[in-house]
Amino acid sequence: MCSMALDRIYSWRGAAYLATPMSWGGAFQLWFGLAVVSILRVTSCESQFTTHPMLFYSRDQIPSLRRQARTTHSNIAGVLEEAARTMLSNQRHYLPSSDYETFGGRWNEVYGNNLAALAMYCVVYPEDHDARDFAFKYMDIMASLPKWQVISAPKDEVPVAHSLTGFVTAFDFLYPVLGKERRALYLGRIIEVTEEMYKYSRTRNWGSQYIQNHVATNYLSLLHGSLVASIHQVPNADKWVQHVQENFGKTMRLLNHVIDGSLDEGVAYGSYTSRSVTQYAYLALRHLGVDYTQDLWMKEHFWFYYNTIMPNFERTVGIADSNSNWFYGPESQLVFLDTFVMRNGYGNWLAQEIRKHRVMERKSRLAPSESQRWCTLHTEFLWYDPTVSPVAPPRSGTHDLHMFSDWGVVTYSKVDPSLTDDTFLAFKSGKMHGRGIFDLVQKDMYASWVNKWKSFNPGHEHPDQNMFVFAPNGQPFITDGLYGPKYSFLNNVIMFSPSPTSGCFQPWEGQLGECKKWLDWRKEEAAEYGGELITASTSDGMVHLSGEAADGYNSKMRLKSVYRSLVLLTPGLLVVLDHIQTRSKSPLTHAAAFFNNVENTFEQERLGRLYGAKATIKGEDYKMFWVSPEGRSPKASFSKQSHPSEFRSRETNFVNITFKLRPRLTRMAFAFCGPSEKIVDMSFQDVKENGVSFEIQTEKMKYTINTVTRHSDPRTRQEFLGYPGYVSVQKGTHLIKFGVNSTLEGTRHKRHRNWDLFTMMSLSLGVVMLGLVVLYLINRRFRRIVPKNRNLFLGVVLLCCFTLVALLSTTCQSESCDPTPVAHETTVLTPSPKLPSVVVTSLPGSGSEILGWLFYRNPDFLHIKIPSDAVKLPETTRLKVSPFLDACVWTEKDVTRFPALTNRIKMLRWSRHRVFEGASWPIRSFEDLDLNKSGHQPMSNSKQNSVSEDAIRRKIHAKSADQSSENAGDIQYKVYQTADFLEHAVRYPNAQSVLHFESGSWGLKLQWLQGILGDTMRSVHVIRDPRGWVANYVRSNLKLYTFMDVARHIQVLAQQLQAPCQFEGLDSNRFYDLLGTPHKLLATLWAAYMDQLLDTVGSLRGQYRIVRYEDLVRSPRSMADNIYKFIGLPLPPAMQHQMVQAAHSGVYQSPHEGVVLPSALDNWETELTMRQIRDIEAICQKGMKRLGYSPMEVET
Repeated sequence: MCSMALDRIYSWRGAAYLATPMSWGGAFQLWFGLAVVSILRVTSCESQFTTHPMLFYSRDQIPSLRRQARTTHSNIAGVLEEAARTMLSNQRHYLPSSDYETFGGRWNEVYGNNLAALAMYCVVYPEDHDARDFAFKYMDIMASLPKWQVISAPKDEVPVAHSLTGFVTAFDFLYPVLGKERRALYLGRIIEVTEEMYKYSRTRNWGSQYIQNHVATNYLSLLHGSLVASIHQVPNADKWVQHVQENFGKTMRLLNHVIDGSLDEGVAYGSYTSRSVTQYAYLALRHLGVDYTQDLWMKEHFWFYYNTIMPNFERTVGIADSNSNWFYGPESQLVFLDTFVMRNGYGNWLAQEIRKHRVMERKSRLAPSESQRWCTLHTEFLWYDPTVSPVAPPRSGTHDLHMFSDWGVVTYSKVDPSLTDDTFLAFKSGKMHGRGIFDLVQKDMYASWVNKWKSFNPGHEHPDQNMFVFAPNGQPFITDGLYGPKYSFLNNVIMFSPSPTSGCFQPWEGQLGECKKWLDWRKEEAAEYGGELITASTSDGMVHLSGEAADGYNSKMRLKSVYRSLVLLTPGLLVVLDHIQTRSKSPLTHAAAFFNNVENTFEQERLGRLYGAKATIKGEDYKMFWVSPEGRSPKASFSKQSHPSEFRSRETNFVNITFKLRPRLTRMAFAFCGPSEKIVDMSFQDVKENGVSFEIQTEKMKYTINTVTRHSDPRTRQEFLGYPGYVSVQKGTHLIKFGVNSTLEGTRHKRHRNWDLFTMMSLSLGVVMLGLVVLYLINRRFRRIVPKNRNLFLGVVLLCCFTLVALLSTTCQSESCDPTPVAHETTVLTPSPKLPSVVVTSLPGSGSEILGWLFYRNPDFLHIKIPSDAVKLPETTRLKVSPFLDACVWTEKDVTRFPALTNRIKMLRWSRHRVFEGASWPIRSFEDLDLNKSGHQPMSNSKQNSVSEDAIRRKIHAKSADQSSENAGDIQYKVYQTADFLEHAVRYPNAQSVLHFESGSWGLKLQWLQGILGDTMRSVHVIRDPRGWVANYVRSNLKLYTFMDVARHIQVLAQQLQAPCQFEGLDSNRFYDLLGTPHKLLATLWAAYMDQLLDTVGSLRGQYRIVRYEDLVRSPRSMADNIYKFIGLPLPPAMQHQMVQAAHSGVYQSPHEGVVLPSALDNWETELTMRQIRDIEAICQKGMKRLGYSPMEVET
């Protein structure tokens, strides 16, 4: 059965033909086969294999492999041949020692790593008997050794795992040519070591940890041995396989929280982990019938290699322990991704370019390690699909800013191997282990099997929040510290003194977790360690990046802000601003900024009164200078540090700029330039509480950089910069803004003004009075005689005019004569006129709740659901707003009809403290607030809401479990708690209110809301495919339809007699005609509502957006970016991360349909009958066409 499933997914050559058209029957067979395979015992899957080879391929495929080695795979086969020839030419060096003291006397993973490549060579070149004999001798020695452990590390199973994986792979590949005695000898050793690894997995830390190179390596070896043992009917072998499947499967589950495809251990160790992850994914697909190839992490993992590679394609950005590029592969991982996941040629292209540009000189630090260089050749050969032509990604060769929102890393480069002088910039400010894992640990999302931080091991991470790497002209000017002890000064960050908690280099202290060989994440306070990527944007060829790292330091240092802002003005000119804010009673008096270069030394440089430093790289000078707002430029110290790294020492050179902290606020600016730029002068021009203005003059241009340092306050940013971004740059006469691609002014709606009586009469009388006065003066000027009766007439007219103006002025003190309702109210509430007023509306069941994750915890916004337990709307006898839906259209003319409601909306938008003042609610889910089940009266108060979201979720919980059977019952889904809401409201008093209306009625009242909110309104209305929307209500025997009493709500709606509150085509008679067919009734309601909505929102012009729920789930990144551009504020990386995770990671439950996943969007195709689908399409065809929904196509 597993074989059948695998054959349907990919051909032998590895091509994952997932997109190949398949009949409905074939698709069902495939789905059924995979589903059954996933729940049967592993033994049933393994019954297809009775002999070797079987791990990666079968015996009948060997002839095809040999043909490929001479044709399509000749390049990879050539590397295999080179590896074999190198080993054969120096057998004494490459053979393992038969003396255990020698074998175990050093780190010995090399022997297992080389063995697989040697075996693969023997398979495709069977005529090379010398190589085969060498392989036999190699394996004989390995089998004869009493142990494979390293003597100095008896409790570290990693070298054993490498030996076991290589030995098992070679045994499987060479089995057809092994004699009987060797088969028995080798199999016996495999069983022995595999059982040993299984026992260790039950007692060692790695056995209960996830997403770490040791964990993945050890479990992969256990799977290799278990699969081989299972076909030889070894007792307990099936149990071993199941154990691996359960634990490695959890790692795969957790990786889907990592929405950007990154790995927290950095590129080097990330390649180590991904080597095991890709092999496990292949073996799970082949042997266990479990398909991970369409997982979110897999789909994004390519960019982890592509966007971290530096110019010349020889190095990568380090970040965490690194050897300057990759430990394992990454050619193997890249061809796997292209063959099984992407199938677009990107992976094959990048693998080719990496191999082409590899530094192979053995003495070079950029050369691959001898113990790792051939480890993944066999899988690269087996997985390569020549039918996928190498293609560079579309943006290769153009500057690309890529944000790893989980990792907290941003990179900027062209990623083009032909451009050796390209500039590379990287910046990091992120959470420990990445945002996804950090959040699930903090929220205890998998309490049944994730034991907080004990289940993880981020030891290879560095204390490096707010660090950056800069390579102008492709030359490494400011570099990472690479592999080494976890010292803050090796990571281009700031240290402080004197610190009461200094653990090393007293009295100086850097970031949490420093001082040891590995990051000390076990300390209690380190559990909260991390930075925050604030913004990343480009504009007019410039780049702005910034991060906040205060949480990366011990709280006893009393740091309120450690904010670093980077502006890349030209490819060769970078300006960095450090802003430090201390709390009262902080013990700190000094700070020190460090900048490293692992290859080139620094020496002192001067620029007039300013001190600086320079590094000479390939005969050219790369310089840096610094200055404080007071014009001070402290003299730097220069040092060279030697420290242990991997299995040898590493040196780094660094600049140390130590400066005194001022009371509360301290700023320091640094400028870095390559040989293409020459700095003439630089200084602070203006220094204020909330921001600074910095000027830098080069030989080519003068730049003024305005930076807001109080970055978490949108009102402050608006006032300081004139727009709600973080930075602006004056380049000559050109003002460049970052982070906001659309401004409120650009989408301002020109609407008709309703001139009131006072205004009209005043203007008319004013014109008359002015005309009479002018006429009188002309007559006097020319000394014309004016008859007395005409003078009398003029006097009477002027007196009447003055009298009328006085009367109107007195009369119009009331609210009714205001030019606009907004103007009078805002004089009291004093809104910020240019910051947007975001309104979210939708039909209930359309999924608009997911939009909350675009705003939760964003300092710029406070997401308010209306109505809710937290927010009540006033009760009046005149106010009729159905909690489900009504057809009443309110316009701007209706603003004065409901003064209490109007005032409440204004208060929620501009003076919400009046609403929440003294409020205290129990700690419950804000998203699950009880909206009261009792009433059905169409009133606007929360008491009249028909059911609570919490109740709806409980009702559909059974369906959620069905949707995610793999993880049912073991996850605490993400919710936004009342406590989170209250804390956010207090912490960010200037956060702009997002008014999220729960009732569908509000979508027809946007003109009324515009009359209140004015031109600042930004309305986002979420719609849903009518087939999916109807399916939400009718699935499971009308469970939700009945529970929410939808028929009763529609009946009330249909019985409305007022013309403005009726839907066309849905009167009382129509309701009773359709009552027996709920899907038609719901479809009719959807169609009538959409017609009404689309007819009314046109007058809003640029102030509204209709957003499809399907687009939010399928393309959350682009939709998040588009929505924030429409709103007019920068999109924080954390918000993008939240949105993507909510849509793709299976961590969020919609109140109406359960776990949100892209795969669930088309569930209606199977939940509705074909007759129901056709009925809905016929009723809704007009609205579907207008909104871009196509009718279902059926195969003939």
